Amino acid sequence: MAVALICTGAFALYERRRIDSYGLPLNHALGWQTFEGAAAGFIMAGAVALGMIVLGGMQIIGWAGTGSAVMLSALTWLVANVCVAIAEEFWFRSYLQQTLWKSIDFWPSATVIALIFAAEHYFFKQGENVWDVITLVSLSLLLSYSMLRTGTLWFAVGFHFAFDYMQLFASMALRG
Repeated sequence: MAVALICTGAFALYERRRIDSYGLPLNHALGWQTFEGAAAGFIMAGAVALGMIVLGGMQIIGWAGTGSAVMLSALTWLVANVCVAIAEEFWFRSYLQQTLWKSIDFWPSATVIALIFAAEHYFFKQGENVWDVITLVSLSLLLSYSMLRTGTLWFAVGFHFAFDYMQLFASMALRG
């Protein structure tokens, strides 16, 4: 997140703009768009998990921990996923996409960002496969579209956080 802030800060200084003017206005941080995005992310990831359960691809057997350890782990992962969502949305869809958007129009810029986003995950995250790339490109286009519709990245941050957070449970269930 620091690299994204430093790079965007340098460009904001050069363009004489506020650093939060690239899609993440601080006065909207905990607004309805963030919570609406989180609700959509939880619902979408939950629907995927439910489909996996119904089709026999996943079973819920029980909790891996007990008591306060479960709550501490859940809270720690919640904070980590919020940080990842803010960092990735800021890195990919703030200055970078908005600058491309001015140069090559919205959908071409969204497509370029989606491909870079998917490639970054594919090449630098262990265990990613072609289906993950297809999912990442699709979700990235959806999140870019949310920026077009809402004017900010806060829906995308909420969605990204919630989707990733829910995937922790599905991934842990699949990997044991």
